[in-house]
Amino acid sequence: MTPSMNLMALARAYDLTTPPAADRKQLLQQQEQFLSLVKPLIPFVEPLVGRKSKRGHDGQFPFDALLSVALDLGIDAFLASPLFSVLGDGVSKSEVLSAFYATPVNHGQLRPELEDQLRQYRIVKLHDDIPSRRHFEARLYTGICHFAIAPFLGPDKKKCLGPVVLHPLFLFK
Repeated sequence: MTPSMNLMALARAYDLTTPPAADRKQLLQQQEQFLSLVKPLIPFVEPLVGRKSKRGHDGQFPFDALLSVALDLGIDAFLASPLFSVLGDGVSKSEVLSAFYATPVNHGQLRPELEDQLRQYRIVKLHDDIPSRRHFEARLYTGICHFAIAPFLGPDKKKCLGPVVLHPLFLFK
């Protein structure tokens, strides 16, 4: 399996150091750098993901979600995490989702512009706390993506490419 743009969007949503890409060429460079970061993690994560789920999806969403956790924690901490310990045959979806929430977070600060978008789309109410990174990874594990890489207007009103929140209409299965 190979990582998808869903993984890059989720990871970049919590990457406060990489600026949005100014153009497609810069985005492709950022994508190559990102792939070089996740490539060493793939052999550890890929065997944990079934090829086909009961709904006929391939394992891309679970693969991306688990790869995001491994990228956040590092492989040693991922292998020692509650999430890793419950993965396998015969484990219920609710057990896996509980393990997502029980797994610690290293890089858990969402980009401020994405917090604003979550509130504008009313995915998060005005005075509510933003859900954790593990919440979004758990949702991705079940096939619901919250973030995408797309064009948007940056703070300087110039068009750029980076993580955005998907409109709620796209969150329905």
